[in-house]
Amino acid sequence: MTRRVTTRARRRRLSVPQEHGALVLLAGATALAAAFAPAPGRALVASAAFAAAFFARGPVERRAASLAPRPWDARASVVYVAVAVAAIAAVAAAHPALAAVVAAAAAAIPAAGAVARRRRAHRAFVVELAGMTAIGASAGLAAAAGGAPGPVAAAAGASLAAYGAAAALLVTARSRERAPRTARAMAAAALTALVAAALVAAATVRPPVALAFVPRIVHAAARTAVPGGRISIYRVAVRECAELAAFVALFATFLRAHA
Repeated sequence: MTRRVTTRARRRRLSVPQEHGALVLLAGATALAAAFAPAPGRALVASAAFAAAFFARGPVERRAASLAPRPWDARASVVYVAVAVAAIAAVAAAHPALAAVVAAAAAAIPAAGAVARRRRAHRAFVVELAGMTAIGASAGLAAAAGGAPGPVAAAAGASLAAYGAAAALLVTARSRERAPRTARAMAAAALTALVAAALVAAATVRPPVALAFVPRIVHAAARTAVPGGRISIYRVAVRECAELAAFVALFATFLRAHA
């Protein structure tokens, strides 16, 4: 088994980020922004800048760890930079000031990853929590690039940021060995973030939008009452994808009616 894993690692030609949950959340943020923004194409373009920055973390973090680059890292890095620059230029054509914010946010993704990797803190929970929160918040910037009104875009970004933070808390509590007391505390923190985000979204946009949070709030409340033990990461992945899809669909429906 060890030899098989080692051989597979040697054959890897490109450095890619390993945080699959973050990639799924980024896809959810992209879908949410494009679903209700008046100009979904521009929202997708802004999200492309964040996606390019996310994948650029692979080669950047490998260098930060003082490891030799893989064969395709250099060429892939050129593609990532080209995609990000083109996307930011497209955003700047319609929203120059917003393009500067998108550029700064995109640049921060590989930069933060490099710092965390250099300090060997890339697997620390606080880093995962911050990363998931930031990726969720990118939905707001993408929606704004797509022409969504400021308050609505901010509500979308804040809501998915809270969702991302809750996901980090709930997944960590179930996929790693945690004492019941610690697991309950993490679930309670997730529940607090979700309820607060639902109330803010309801007050900012319209009350029915809070209903999008109900499945996730029920999940967090159940984990607070009965934390449960460690379960397969594959079961966690299926559940997280299903709940995120439901959240995005419900939230986008209410926001589209308001935007």
